[in-house]
Amino acid sequence: MKRKFKWLIPLVCLCLVLGGIGTYWIIPPKNPKIIRILSSSIIDMNNPKEVVGFADHVFVGYVEELLGTDQRQINPEVDPTETTPETLYLVNVLQNIKGNLTQKESIPIRKYGGYDPIERAVYLFEDDELPEVGQYYVFVSIAQEDGSLLVYGVNSNVKLETGVNQARLKESKLVQEYEDAFVNQIDERFVDRYTSKYAVSADVVPKEQQ
Repeated sequence: MKRKFKWLIPLVCLCLVLGGIGTYWIIPPKNPKIIRILSSSIIDMNNPKEVVGFADHVFVGYVEELLGTDQRQINPEVDPTETTPETLYLVNVLQNIKGNLTQKESIPIRKYGGYDPIERAVYLFEDDELPEVGQYYVFVSIAQEDGSLLVYGVNSNVKLETGVNQARLKESKLVQEYEDAFVNQIDERFVDRYTSKYAVSADVVPKEQQ
């Protein structure tokens, strides 16, 4: 399976300056217009070891529900009217690859990009895609200062192979690839790391996940 790995210069800044969250939720219409955002790479997009090293949490998750889309302020102190769409999902963490997220209950994740009601279009980075409800993915995420989990950029949610489900995760070559990447990860992160409020200590993670 040929894929590209890309992390984005504007999004590194995003991790540092994201501000308040809008108070309204919008479910996008079916088949909306897609507006692609240009991006640049900051690590080797073809090296999953660097991608995993950059992330805080890499995990296999099942998308249970689309909760909606909100508009988050990018830098409220400079321009409170400047916002960016983010899509919120409820995800069941099935296996932790890097970091330990709770598996006792489903958790919300924020996907950078989504429906903008003013433009009536979905904003996404080039080659990126939104997760689909009812599908299994390997998620690559960054913990934010407020404890939430942000998923952004191409291949930050990579769909598992057809036919692979919760009972057959050990058969997934994609999961094996990310497990190997974690063992041999290259950490070139140069921004602050935060702790997710959905993280748990290693001693409460099931032995098969350690």
